[in-house]
Amino acid sequence: MESCPEDIYSNHLATFISLLVQQKHPDQLNNELQVIISKCTETNTPHEIVDDIRNIISEIRKDDPNLGNLTHQHFEALISNQVQD
Repeated sequence: MESCPEDIYSNHLATFISLLVQQKHPDQLNNELQVIISKCTETNTPHEIVDDIRNIISEIRKDDPNLGNLTHQHFEALISNQVQD
């Protein structure tokens, strides 16, 4: 398992959020999420990664409530199929 420096982690999150905001196909989103989780679990647990993404979505919601809400719904639907705990 490789370490995930903060800047690389941030870049992966930014890419994922960009795809999410554009409502890309769930397979594409899943692939990017898996990349983040596989590369970054040494420094961030999957739940921390999910929390970080939720925090970014809440920032989007402050600037654009409609986009934020759509993005939030899209993400929650995506992870409900992913994270079974």
